[in-house]
Amino acid sequence: MKGIIKVFEIIHDTVEKEYTDGGPLKSRLMEISAMFDNNEITQEEYDAEEKKILERLQEIRNYIKEHYGEEDEDVNDEEEDDDDDEEDYEVQILENKP
Repeated sequence: MKGIIKVFEIIHDTVEKEYTDGGPLKSRLMEISAMFDNNEITQEEYDAEEKKILERLQEIRNYIKEHYGEEDEDVNDEEEDDDDDEEDYEVQILENKP
């Protein structure tokens, strides 16, 4: 019986770790940014995808806060970096417009 419980604890820990890993989301954000830069997607497509990603990162932050009473620093730091990148990107777009 203890062995079965241990297996379920390992499964739970693994699933939780994957659920709260913002790394793939951050990578996807960089990917769509590059796609937009290369005119592979429109502003609307970029905005929609970015919104989904940021919402998911917020879900992760809320989950961590709810279950552990603290926020994941990596998620917060990256979101702040993303905000800075987004502002820089918007400036670049405005500068390149005729």
